[in-house]
Amino acid sequence: MKLPRSLGSGGYILPLVAVVVALLALVLLTVARVQSDLSPALRLQAADGERARAAHGLAARVAFLLLTEPLGPRSIRIGAGVEAGAGQAGMRSAAGVHLRELRLDGRSYAAGGGAAVSVQDEAGLFNLNSGDELMLAALLRQTGINARASEQLAAALADYVDADDLSRANGAEEAEYRRARLSPPINRTMVNRWSARGALGWSAHLQSAEALWRLTTVADGGATLNINTAPAPVLRAALGEGRQVETFLRERERQSMSLMNQGEGLAGTRAGAAGVELAAEPGSAFRLVVAFEAGASRREIESQLLLAGAEAERPYYWREARYVWADGGRQSGDVKTLPTSPLIHAP
Repeated sequence: MKLPRSLGSGGYILPLVAVVVALLALVLLTVARVQSDLSPALRLQAADGERARAAHGLAARVAFLLLTEPLGPRSIRIGAGVEAGAGQAGMRSAAGVHLRELRLDGRSYAAGGGAAVSVQDEAGLFNLNSGDELMLAALLRQTGINARASEQLAAALADYVDADDLSRANGAEEAEYRRARLSPPINRTMVNRWSARGALGWSAHLQSAEALWRLTTVADGGATLNINTAPAPVLRAALGEGRQVETFLRERERQSMSLMNQGEGLAGTRAGAAGVELAAEPGSAFRLVVAFEAGASRREIESQLLLAGAEAERPYYWREARYVWADGGRQSGDVKTLPTSPLIHAP
């Protein structure tokens, strides 16, 4: 006996096919949606990888300049060999190479590919381990913190890093941290400047402290300040905000690299409550910041170049510090191109 057509196997094929097609379409739509959601993240990751590669290349270029060109009071003197005869402004080296300079005060240079690079001699920055309350309070005021909060934050940080348990005026020791339910003071020098957030009041008052981080460093040993590479807010914090400082800043900017001797008269003198020693020469640590434009913001990669001693296994060490998004678009004003070494183009 034959089954009715409606009960035969052929009656189930079309509905089954329709269900399978619908399921496949749903799966494809889901996969497409996931890929669409992931593609911005993948693009951002690829862009970050390309930025990191470019930053590494620029770090190598700057390190090459530091190792092969003479260091002046405020800059790398590019093209100035031992026979350059550096006593006159604007002259050329013995090989006929025009002398140029890469300033070590954190100013930006165009580096191609939408990147800008700045090099800051860290000897020109305020050392957060110095314990100098007065200078730190003055620097905090320079970054927009009111006078009372600046004094409290400076005293709190000094107590945070010193080895004793005596609380300064406006400062804080372990008892105050316990009442605030915070970790106690570290009572030793900080290994990075962001550790200052652990001091009482710093996280609350300095939620966005990018301006301060750009002007500060951490270092062991005696506190020195190269006034030839110190940014203007650091110099004002060290020497006051009088007419003499403003005159020095103008002269420092106007003088050519071969006549740059303004800092020699102040070198060796003391400033600030902790007796920060003023210097006229750069140190051995340099902060490198490579910035890439990203619409209304900038993606910055910060690293540190450390020149090694003569007995070291390597001539320099490179430390990557952080990636940060910074507000503000392309810089205004006359931005020069990052100089290159004449040795690269030599036969």
